[in-house]
Amino acid sequence: ANDQMKKGNVELMKVWTNTEMGQTWEEDGETIEDDELMKRREKYKCEVPEEVLYLTAGVDTQDDRFEIEIRGWARALETWGIFKTELYGDLYKEEIWDELESYIARPLHFKDGKELNVSAFAIDTGGHHTNATYKWIKKMKEKGKKCYGVKGYNGKPDLPLLYRRTVVQIKEEKSGKQEDKVIGRTVIQIIGTDSGKDDISNHLKIQEPGPGYCHFPEDTRRGYGEEYYKGLVSSEYRVEKKVNGYYRATWV
Repeated sequence: ANDQMKKGNVELMKVWTNTEMGQTWEEDGETIEDDELMKRREKYKCEVPEEVLYLTAGVDTQDDRFEIEIRGWARALETWGIFKTELYGDLYKEEIWDELESYIARPLHFKDGKELNVSAFAIDTGGHHTNATYKWIKKMKEKGKKCYGVKGYNGKPDLPLLYRRTVVQIKEEKSGKQEDKVIGRTVIQIIGTDSGKDDISNHLKIQEPGPGYCHFPEDTRRGYGEEYYKGLVSSEYRVEKKVNGYYRATWV
C-alpha cells in the first residue's frame, strides 16, 4: 500500500510540474526507495569494518540538537555508515558544543583493537545558530582540527559541489542575543546543493559493493533505523527548469 501511495504521489507531482509549473519532468532512470536500501543492510563485525581507510563526520544543526553521521571511506569513494547520532541540548550554552567536540574526537575501533579517529568533519552553518556555529568552527580550526563550515547554495543547478570559500563575521553575543560588534572571522565553504544531491543519488543507485557503493549497518543501535532511510530518499525529484533561456536539470 505504501509503495502504491508513493507511485501515486510521483504521478501527481509529474502532472503538477508539467502543467502548473511549466517545467519538464526528468526521468532519471531508477528511483531509489528506502525499503530497497534497508534490504541491503550488512552485519558489521566491529565498530569500523576492516576495509575503511579513514573516517569523516557531517553535522547538521537543529534548534534543540545536533544530527551527526560518521562515515568510513575506502578508495574510489566506497563508504560505510558507522554511526548516526543525535545530541540534544541547549545550543545557546557551551556545554553541548563541548559535547559535540568530544563525540567527534572519540576513537573508534577495528576488529583487532586498533583505533581510528575522525580525520575531518563538516558542519552546516544554516539554521538559528549560525553565529554560534561560526564561533565553534573558528575554535576547532585554532585547535588544528580539520573542521569545515558549509552552506548550501540552492537554485543554481550548474554550480559545482565545492563552489567557493567565503569569509564570515562572528558577532558578540550577550544573554543569547547577537550584538552588532564583530569579534572575529572564519572561513566557510559554499556548496552547490543540486550537485551534492546528484552525487548522493548516483551513489545510492550503485547496486554492487565496490567503487562508489554505500554500505549501511544492520544493527539499528548505530542509528540507522527506518526514519534514516526515509530521510535519505526524501520526496525530491529532478525537473528540467528553464534558466536564462536554457533548460537545466534541478531538484524540487
